[in-house]
Amino acid sequence: MPDPDEDTSWYDDLRCELAQQWLEQAVVQASLEEIDLPHIVVCRDAETGTASYSGPFPNGIAALSFADREIATDRDGRGGAPFDFTVAALYPARALGTG
Repeated sequence: MPDPDEDTSWYDDLRCELAQQWLEQAVVQASLEEIDLPHIVVCRDAETGTASYSGPFPNGIAALSFADREIATDRDGRGGAPFDFTVAALYPARALGTG
């Protein structure tokens, strides 16, 4: 174990790298676990801020597929009007006060 009073820049770099790897793995794992949850697609008009919601879809792949078709339809039918599409997982509701 390095002495904390010594120059530890290499040690700090290693700790940062390991922390970043752990965080990346945690994000990937969370994404893999949530892909099977029901999802919604949020469509927001970039000019007005008006949002609409579609779904729920049975999983993330179905929601992504729907969003992809909507983007293509929007691009072809409206000349590329500024809409933003977001796919979001729906988590089960928990009773208030439970962890």
